[in-house]
Amino acid sequence: MTSLFQPLKTLSRSQSVFNTIKDAIFSGKLQPGTTITELQLANDFDVSQSTIREALLQLERIGLVIKIPHKGTMVTELSDDEIKQRLIVRYHLEELACTQAAQNMQEQHFKELYEIIKGFTEAMQHQSFFILNKTDLLFHRYIWKQSQNEVLYRSLDQISVPLFAFVAVQRSLESQNLSKVIVPHENIIHALETRDNKIIIETIRQDAQKSYNKYFSR
Repeated sequence: MTSLFQPLKTLSRSQSVFNTIKDAIFSGKLQPGTTITELQLANDFDVSQSTIREALLQLERIGLVIKIPHKGTMVTELSDDEIKQRLIVRYHLEELACTQAAQNMQEQHFKELYEIIKGFTEAMQHQSFFILNKTDLLFHRYIWKQSQNEVLYRSLDQISVPLFAFVAVQRSLESQNLSKVIVPHENIIHALETRDNKIIIETIRQDAQKSYNKYFSR
């Protein structure tokens, strides 16, 4: 069997395995529903099975893989209903995170957000859903972090990471046009800069409708 991965050359092996598998899921190299075999991964990465288990546990914690009794570990696969449910919860929590973050953010934070969204230009240049979704997740995570509410941040992360990954693969498989998928994130930054809760919440809702209208309309 051809190996999907190259042996690791770093000291922090479990973290390297975690990062590599996470990227493989986001890029579609490991597609939703794929069964993950510990022994095969241990051989691919040239590490012990305990190292693989540790990495898979981290992936399970953020919802990218799921352990099914008598079947093993599989890449998370979401139904349309599950996507919609996650989106509803995510955006209610995100409204709270963004209104809290806006009160804490300074000029440097806004500058860093503008730097992050430059990744969308790179995604367009390479027609890469992988770059698109990594940039999108980084952007939203940065804002959630500024809420200074760790419980809220972790909750959003656990709900959203598998959502970002699964939708990314779906869009890539459907060969969607990136120009139609990318929603201008400057609007969110401008809303945060106003520190006006009504403007922030309305902008977040508009972002949800534009980004995931396909699922909300079902």
